[in-house]
Amino acid sequence: MTNPALTSSQPLLDTVPRLPYVTALLSTASAVLYMLPTQVTEFAFNTARPEALGPWFTAHLTHWNEPHFAWSVAAFALLGGLAEMQHLGRYLVALGMSLALIPMVLLTQGPAGMAFAGLSGLAVAAFFLLITTFAREELRGGDAFWALAASTLLVSFAGQFIVEFALGEGAWPVIGGQQSLTLAHLAGMAAGFFAAFFPVFPKKTHLAGVTPGREDVK
Repeated sequence: MTNPALTSSQPLLDTVPRLPYVTALLSTASAVLYMLPTQVTEFAFNTARPEALGPWFTAHLTHWNEPHFAWSVAAFALLGGLAEMQHLGRYLVALGMSLALIPMVLLTQGPAGMAFAGLSGLAVAAFFLLITTFAREELRGGDAFWALAASTLLVSFAGQFIVEFALGEGAWPVIGGQQSLTLAHLAGMAAGFFAAFFPVFPKKTHLAGVTPGREDVK
């Protein structure tokens, strides 16, 4: 007997909840790299060696020590997983922009010899993608309170990153320098924010409860 819930506009794949495979893959790759004894010296990004192309990508998966690895991967797994389930297309745009933008910002705005490692830049991109998308949807739905609350949260975090960059210090001690971390967070913030407005498909999300097949989320 044919399931009436399945139509030509709603293939079987759309009825399966989307799992955060991309986030899981990057988190697993980061764990594998962390087990290598030379992972920091080989895979971290350093502005003194921009010709080494590998670290432009692997730096995001590399971590200085165990606490850095633990909180960075945990934050990325949570925020990245939610963003991926919310809208896969825009999440991939945010990741792609962050992977390229963070090393470029460090190279052009940071001093020679600045080092960077960690998933926190990608986690920030996922966070800003999540909250910006939420604010847009609440505003479109006419809920000004939640739209304002989300916008206030975005402005607060953006302001924190700007103040940290201006002062050269943050809330937590950082290996590799606070300036490199703040620059990475500012780049991730920009990537996540602009990705929320990127016109990519699919225009539906299981996380937000939108019925598969509808095109009312833009």
